[in-house]
This record gives sequence, C-alpha cells and structure tokens, in this order.
Amino acid sequence: MSPTPQPSAAKVGGWNKAYMMGISVDIVWDSHEQKCLSYCEENINGLIEHLPKVDVVVGYNLISFYYTLADALLQNLSRETFPP
Repeated sequence: MSPTPQPSAAKVGGWNKAYMMGISVDIVWDSHEQKCLSYCEENINGLIEHLPKVDVVVGYNLISFYYTLADALLQNLSRETFPP
C-alpha cells in the first residue's frame, strides 16, 4: 500500500497533522488477484471495501502516518454517510 496525501504536509502545518490530510491516490498490490489496483479520491470507498478482505497490509510508515490518515478519512466518511 502506498498512499499519496493531499494537501501536502507543508500546507497543513507538518507531518504531525496527518489527520488534516486526505488521500489523492492509494496504490495497492493484491497478491490474491495478482494485480495492482489504484484508488483515487473519487473512489476511496473501493479501498475501504477492499482492505478488510486482505490478510496483511504492508507499506512504509503505515502505523505512524497512514493509520492516522485513514482514521481521519473514515471519520469524515462516516459523517458524510450517516446524517447527524
């Protein structure tokens, strides 16, 4: 997995504010399907549906960066999907 954040770290005040970023594109190698998949901001729900089906997630800086980014994304999607 290799997410590309948006906006940049500089625009949100640093890497420690990953929760303020979104994902412009995420590239996933699916070893079961033997293919590379890309998820852009417009189809990020596809990534969210895909991840629970995998056995393991491998990537650089996943715990300290990507999980923070994903947590913020999922909270934003929940707010959009489920009205208050």
